[in-house]
Amino acid sequence: MIFSWQGQSGHWYEFDVARSKRAWEPKGGVYMFVKPGDYPTMEAGGPVALYIAQTNSFMDALGRHSMWGAAQALGAGEIHLLEI
Repeated sequence: MIFSWQGQSGHWYEFDVARSKRAWEPKGGVYMFVKPGDYPTMEAGGPVALYIAQTNSFMDALGRHSMWGAAQALGAGEIHLLEI
């Protein structure tokens, strides 16, 4: 699944959506822990990025991320990835 996020410049970026932790690749980029919106109706205002960071290796950063548990407690159920 792909989801588009708009950057500060106004440019749109397409992020790959991972619904759970998995075997991450040693590729770098931007990642976000996201609380999903109500996709059929978007009544909840769409998804909410709870944590945003960049890394040189998704494998190193996401393998045992210290903020994932806190993000899940706030409703995060997806990790959005943009390879750079």
